[in-house]
Amino acid sequence: MKNLRFKDKVAIITGSSMGIGKATAILLATQGAKIVLNGRTLERLNYTAQEMRASGFDVLPVQADVS
Repeated sequence: MKNLRFKDKVAIITGSSMGIGKATAILLATQGAKIVLNGRTLERLNYTAQEMRASGFDVLPVQADVS
């Protein structure tokens, strides 16, 4: 049985276009979360969003600098 601990929850993950942020986004998505990707580079965000959508995840890329 699939672990859907975060089903119907929204996770906003900063720095999620690569590295640890991307891995966290994918992990939470596999557990049912809807993901808001956040980062400074729109091209990388869109690429990550495209990858995740291809796996069936609900993803929204948002470009922003939260510093």
